[in-house]
Amino acid sequence: MLIRDINYGSFDVREPVLIELVSSNALDRLKRIGQMGIPQEYYPFATFSRYEHSIGVMLLLRKLGADLEEQAAGLLHDASHTAFSHTIDWAIGKGMEGNEDLQDSSHVAVLALTDVPKILERYGYDFGKISEIKRYRLLERSAPDLCADRLDYALKEFYYWENKPAAKLCADDLTVFDGKIVFKSKKSATVFGENYMTLQNKHWGGVEAVTQYYIMAKIIKLGLEHEVISLDDLMVDDQYVMSKLKGSGNVDIDRYFRLLSYKGTLPKSNGAHSQRVVKKFRYVDPEYIEGDSLVRLSEQDNNYKDLLRMSRERNMKGVTISLDFDAS
Repeated sequence: MLIRDINYGSFDVREPVLIELVSSNALDRLKRIGQMGIPQEYYPFATFSRYEHSIGVMLLLRKLGADLEEQAAGLLHDASHTAFSHTIDWAIGKGMEGNEDLQDSSHVAVLALTDVPKILERYGYDFGKISEIKRYRLLERSAPDLCADRLDYALKEFYYWENKPAAKLCADDLTVFDGKIVFKSKKSATVFGENYMTLQNKHWGGVEAVTQYYIMAKIIKLGLEHEVISLDDLMVDDQYVMSKLKGSGNVDIDRYFRLLSYKGTLPKSNGAHSQRVVKKFRYVDPEYIEGDSLVRLSEQDNNYKDLLRMSRERNMKGVTISLDFDAS
């Protein structure tokens, strides 16, 4: 099976377990779940699917020499996402407080109900082990370290939205040192760090994206409260849930969809419908090779250290969202 990624190139994948997992129902569903959580027709920037991201994570791990088991874990790491990804954290979790961990906490239980366990068993792999994502240290690490998951979604956004040359430079300059993914040079570490923080400040944590998350979460909440959709529906895909929500005829849901598609600048207000929300702060402090050792970017670059501090302070202030206007 020839598989191509926009940043890492083409790979001839011949291992039967990976071929079956790529073709599984669990992975196929991710083709219809957007990476950003907001339906593509409303999202202000180019986006991609959780499927494309999952394939990218597997191929990045492969490129960096990870074993087959970790490649499989990387391929499956997002297969438990609900429709609309992390907006579900805002609808029924603590997303508006900066905590987006519902998918992580349900990963094993959700995957257990798919065709994945039988595929893994057929090839002698332990489902319980592979579904423990944090055991794989190239795949998953806590911020500010680099990991295949964090790198891939960022590099794809560099490619689609922020900076295509930066995506190529960074993807080509990655390596593994002492069991960790790092950059080979300070230049690539700086380019990655600065572009990542641009995404955090102008995109993920920006007013427009945060407001859209808030509105989409309200739509999901209303759908659940009025039994237009169920929690089981959220385990299908974006398209399925959207059709139920938009076909409901619920006036409140329709109003929030109009707000979601509003193209102007949302007016500020101190009224009863204003709310301050804080989106999850995403950041990196990349390590790179210098001589025979690793150094962290902020320890060598005061400008980057200041950028991290200012970005964190900005995010902590949150975004005040006002819906006190008519979007009809």
